[in-house]
Formats: sequence, structure tokens, C-alpha cells
Amino acid sequence: GNVLMITGRPDVFESLKTDVKSHINYNGWIYDELKHKKYDWKPSETRTNVLAVSTQLLTHKTHRKALVKMLSQYDWDIRGVDEADTTMLTELSTELLEKLPSSVTVWITGTPWKLLSTGKFTQPNSYIYDYIKQQEDKKLGIDKRAISLDFYCMEVFDKIKEQQKWYSDEEGFTLTKLFSWNKDTKRFIHEGDVNTFLQCVFGIIPKTTFSPFKIIPELQHTFWVLPKNSDAVIHLKSLIENITNNEYKVFAATGSETDNISEVKDFLKLNKDKKSIVLSLSRFTRGSTVPEWDATFFLNDTESAEFYFQTAFRPTSPKDGKEKGYVFDFNPNRTLIMLAEYSRYSAQQRGIKNPNEILKQYLDNFNVYGVDGGVEFKKKTLEDVLSAIRDSDYNSNTLKNSGHDYTMTDKISEKLFEMIMGLDKEKSSKLKLEITSSNEFMKKGKNQKHLSESEKKSLNKTKRDIISRIATLMSRLPIICELGYETVEDIVENLPDNLFYGATKTEKTVLKLLVKENIIDTYKVNLQLVR
Repeated sequence: GNVLMITGRPDVFESLKTDVKSHINYNGWIYDELKHKKYDWKPSETRTNVLAVSTQLLTHKTHRKALVKMLSQYDWDIRGVDEADTTMLTELSTELLEKLPSSVTVWITGTPWKLLSTGKFTQPNSYIYDYIKQQEDKKLGIDKRAISLDFYCMEVFDKIKEQQKWYSDEEGFTLTKLFSWNKDTKRFIHEGDVNTFLQCVFGIIPKTTFSPFKIIPELQHTFWVLPKNSDAVIHLKSLIENITNNEYKVFAATGSETDNISEVKDFLKLNKDKKSIVLSLSRFTRGSTVPEWDATFFLNDTESAEFYFQTAFRPTSPKDGKEKGYVFDFNPNRTLIMLAEYSRYSAQQRGIKNPNEILKQYLDNFNVYGVDGGVEFKKKTLEDVLSAIRDSDYNSNTLKNSGHDYTMTDKISEKLFEMIMGLDKEKSSKLKLEITSSNEFMKKGKNQKHLSESEKKSLNKTKRDIISRIATLMSRLPIICELGYETVEDIVENLPDNLFYGATKTEKTVLKLLVKENIIDTYKVNLQLVR
């Protein structure tokens, strides 16, 4: 049989190769990777063939025609799309995928939220085995090799973060500011603060609350994620080597230094007594299996839940004698926000109306610790997390920034369109007609007359404007819910019109029509209104 594995993250090839060549279930299988200009691949007729190809190569304008022609001549029993939420949702990738015949297509990812939002995947054609389920199986003795994960919400040394230079009217201290880079001097702008920070991390400045290595003395091999600047990562490598007197082998995971995970694995195999650190911008955050990794250090300011959890679970690769992995997040409030994001996404997967149910399950299976200005780490309770979320702008910001996820503009009425855009009836009707025509064009395909680039830009701008205005309105609903209202429907039915206008500066009729015309997915909005 033939198995075609396609991925937008070639980093996973090394792990895939290891699985095929070492797992007892794949004994006798043949693994190969398709490379540039290597189109002479021939499958074995007597053994199972696994061929890996990257979407970067498959969609490359120079190679895609020849590649598709070569691959389409074979019958593929299984077509696997790994890390499917990253680069496989583009129109071009989907088009090329359909040209490669297969009996079965399996979409694979550890963070399926973007895939599920496409509407292509439902309960009958999806199998979700998430981090919570894995830990529950471990407790039941079903999955004995599963690695538990403890999260530590780390504080940055007061001497660093309380300096006035970090603060403006809009923003305070951030890790991106700490690691900001001067291209001219080829040093960190705040090199002294970076050095102080590293001394805290390694426990040279002896205060346990700032040092993962003091909290968990057994840490040997760690994976650090940093703000995106490859020169800064290379320089940080030299600072760490100097501060620790070369106690650690430090890898800078950049294109000019360590660009293949096999380099890390080979070193660990040959130097079992040497501790190591891998510094990364985003390389090796998905699909790279390094069982020796004990912990992930978050030293960036990512707000992506997909990136966060893919990276956080790097230390959970099984290894004999290994029981736990660790996450040390130096943006302490971010951990709690990411847990809220995970709960919201998982609630959508399962059709659960209250994401706090998922949050409770998560905290039942994973320990989350914080100091909250004290000196000792304490395990956070469900109420601790909920209080932190309520005290933040998380729900309002999420509704404002994710309007595209819960808003459907295709069937909007002229009346509602006019009210949202604040336009006179004539101009509103004209724009509405253009949007409707554009949507019909997209549905019917290439037989219709193509829109000009300027027309496309104008229409897309108008659609974005509609969604932005709706999202701004939705972002004000969490404040209303502080009065005791629980859902969008509850607000529509029971909140007096004058109070709604006072809170939103919008007529409540707009919200009524958004619900009545199914322009907003009230289920998704309501997930952000749960207190």
C-alpha cells in the first residue's frame, strides 16, 4: 500500500521517519521524502510505502506541475495531512490536494480549532483525543506513558520590570521590549537588563521565584521560545554560555545555525551527561519529538493559543523514567488567558455551553502555579483563574478580535446593513448589492466574469468594516452581563432599550436583527459571556 504524508511543517519529517523506522506496527515499511528535483521516486510493490512531501514544495510555482503529475499516477490508500491547521487551508493547497487521488484522507493536528471552524469536520468524521483525555486515561492506567505537565506563572525580577523606561500610556513591560535588538551595535538595546534576567533564570541572583532551575533542580534539557529575531537568538546563545561557564550546550534554532532537529538529537545521544538549551523563534515548536526535553520556557509575547499549546507540550514526549514536563511562562497572566482560550475552543468542539466546565477539567488534570506577588508558588484554583479572567479585558478583547469567527455577512438584510454602516438608504443598497453579487460570484466559481482587483479590494474592505463594527458591538456585551444577564438572547429579551443604548451607543434593534437573521453565531458569542 501507499501512504502520502503532506505537511506545511517539514520539521515533523524527522519524527515521522523515526516512527516509521522504529515502531513495531510499521515493521518492514519504507519511508522516503520528496526533495527538490527528485521526481524519480518509485514505490515498492511488495511493501508499504510512506512518502513525505512538504506543502512548500508541492505549491512552489516551479515544481508543483511536475510534482502533481508524478504523484497523481499512483494510487494512495491514505493521504495524511499533518499539522493540518497551518498551511493546508489555503485555496491553492486544497486545489492541489484534490488532484492526488486517495481512498482516505486523514487531517492531523494537535490544535484542531481552525480546522473545526471551517465546518468540514463534524462528530461523525472527527476523532478528538486531547490533552485532558490523555491525562484522564493516564489516571485510569490506560495510557501509562503519558507525561503530566505543570505550568508555572513566572515573575520577572522587580528590579527589571519596574523601570520607567518600559512604560507608556498604552503598555507596560513586555518580554519583546526586554529582548529588543539594536541592528547597528548587534547587541540587545537593554543588554544589562537581559544579563540580569538571565542571572535570575539560572539562580545566580538567589531568589527562587525567578529561577526555574531552583524550582525544579532536576531540569537538564530545556526549550526556550523568544521574540522573533534570529540575530538576537544567536547573541543570547553567547550570553548564556558566558554566564553559565559553558555548563550547557546551547543551540540557536535558526536557519544559519541549527535548522534540523537531528543535530540536537544526535548531540543528546552522544553526550548523555551534558545539559542543553535550545533557543527558538518558532522552529521545532510543532511535531519535533525530543524525549529528553524537560521544560518549555516562554520568553515571548505570543497571543496565539495554537502556538502556545503546540509549544507548551514539547516536553511531553515519553521517555523511560520520565513522569513530568514543565512550562515556565515569564508572562504570568498569559498562562491563564491561554487556559481560557483552550476552554473556549474545546467547548466549541464538544458543543458545551459553559467553557468553565472544560477549565475545571483542565485544572483537575494539570497543575498551574503562581506566586501572585508573594514568595511561594501556590496551586491555582478554578476560582483563581476565573477571577483573573473577569478582572482582565479577555472576553471583550476576544469578541472584538475574533469577529470573523462568529459573523456571517452573506445574508445580511438591507435594513440591518444600513443600520450597521450608518449610511443613507441609497448608498447602503448599492454596497449591499455589490457584496451579494460578489458572494454569488464566489459560490458559482470561475464561469462568472472576474472582478477587477480594485473591485475586490473595495468589497473586501466593506466586508471587513461590517465585521469590525459588529465585533465592536459584541465586545461591549460582557460589561452588560455584569448586571446579571447571561446570554445574547437574554439581553435581547430582557434588557431595557435605553440601558442597551447607554452601554453600546447602538439601538437594540441592531442586536435583535443580528440574532434574527443569524448574522452572528450566538453560541460562540455566549461562550465569552459566561461569568
